[in-house]
Amino acid sequence: MNNIKTVIVLATLVFSSLLTMSCSSDDDNQDPIVGTWLQVSELDERFLNDVPDGTFNQVVDANNFIRVTFNADGTFTELYSESFILNGQEVVETEAYSGTYTISGSTLTCIEEGYPDDPYIREFTLNGDTLTLVFTEGYTDQNNDVRRYVTTETYSRQ
Repeated sequence: MNNIKTVIVLATLVFSSLLTMSCSSDDDNQDPIVGTWLQVSELDERFLNDVPDGTFNQVVDANNFIRVTFNADGTFTELYSESFILNGQEVVETEAYSGTYTISGSTLTCIEEGYPDDPYIREFTLNGDTLTLVFTEGYTDQNNDVRRYVTTETYSRQ
């Protein structure tokens, strides 16, 4: 009778080990960006003909933030909150977005539902529980001056 109990216990341990290894390998294949991220800072920089032309730190607090969740199935949801003063009163507006995302090297591309022709493309770095997204846009104005804007958003894993 002890031999049967020993076999059952060993079989259970082997099965549990295999199950744990299977789950671990699924996690290993998961994008490291998967999870919920809360914005902790945003820096906007302006350049005129490649010369710095001003910086602005956006307010990030309990009423002004972005929280985004990247899911393992390639979808995302984002909550955007912004406050402003209107007629002497603080107004907080929130909007929720969802869509799909892809990662190619260090480029994150998000496509919001309903806007397939307007992808959100950012360069990203991931350092532990800190996600940094950088967006650069530029144009040449009517005076042939080259204007460039760089926005750097930093997020913390929740």
